[in-house]
Amino acid sequence: MSYVEDSLGTGETIEHMFRFHWVININITLFHLLMLIVSLNFWPFLNVLSLLIMCPSLIYHLSIKNTEHAVTSKRVIFKKGIIARNTEEQLLKKVETIEIKQGVLGRLLGYGDVKITGTGISAVSFKGIDNPLEVKSKIEALL
Repeated sequence: MSYVEDSLGTGETIEHMFRFHWVININITLFHLLMLIVSLNFWPFLNVLSLLIMCPSLIYHLSIKNTEHAVTSKRVIFKKGIIARNTEEQLLKKVETIEIKQGVLGRLLGYGDVKITGTGISAVSFKGIDNPLEVKSKIEALL
């Protein structure tokens, strides 16, 4: 079970789960392929070096795979982490604004950041999310 499923309250249901855009994963995949090519074609020293460089990148890839973005009937939830866990939650009834940030490439390929701001200084951010306009619309429909 996922963190979101485990943390549901009484009468609370998952309305939407959101994913990272494929661009987020392609960067790390291309890096892994490059390191594999380097390690196969050069001296043994570079094999060890490329493996050492790939370790943090593999951890990052696993971190992306274990990140959850969700909206329930009562909350907006963001969870990241493999062993250590970091969560951000915002009650839907406390949401004040939903901001979208997209660069030129994000506009062309359909990804961006969504920041949900609540009363006070609390905010939940979904970075590198697929189709941020749709995410915003789905959250606004639940308000």
